[in-house]
Amino acid sequence: MKRRLVSLLLLVTVLACFAGCGKKKNAAEPDSKENAAVKEEITKFVNETLPAIQGKRDKAIEVYDSYFKEGSSLTAEKWLETLQNDAVTGFESYIDELSKLELTSAEVQELRSYLVQMATNERDAVNQVIAAIRDTDASYLSTAEDKMKSASENLKQYKEKLTAYCRTYGIIMNGSFDPATDGDAEASTETASEEPTTK
Repeated sequence: MKRRLVSLLLLVTVLACFAGCGKKKNAAEPDSKENAAVKEEITKFVNETLPAIQGKRDKAIEVYDSYFKEGSSLTAEKWLETLQNDAVTGFESYIDELSKLELTSAEVQELRSYLVQMATNERDAVNQVIAAIRDTDASYLSTAEDKMKSASENLKQYKEKLTAYCRTYGIIMNGSFDPATDGDAEASTETASEEPTTK
């Protein structure tokens, strides 16, 4: 019975990962070319642009988390090396690629700004952890924790703003963020991934 429950939960999770975001069939059509262009840019940003670079940030987070994984054999010295060589550079590459994007609409530029702020705070938190290990000074860790809290707040702001824009431009969200965003008639979500997808 327990095995069946686990299998069912895994199936639901996999199906949620493939959930997307699309145009509401009964939604009113945008009343201008400008609205249609914004809608298209939001859709492209979420479906194509972010997935193309998200792996850089994901890898950086994975490196950061590797020391805390159950059964990890990483020494503090090895973790310090991977944080410097992989995590920090991963965040910087993600930030750089986001910053270089040529975006037309103010809406998508605003969405990007939240993600840049988030990754910058995450990178700065990792740098504080590096300083704590290098200098054997735990006082850096409180700053790292504050930076991670700020990053979580940036992600929350991004999710809220994206949800609002999806409502405004008649996009229905079927994918999700992590943590999940509460859905409503205009934008429903299921727990799946960092960014929802749209089509």
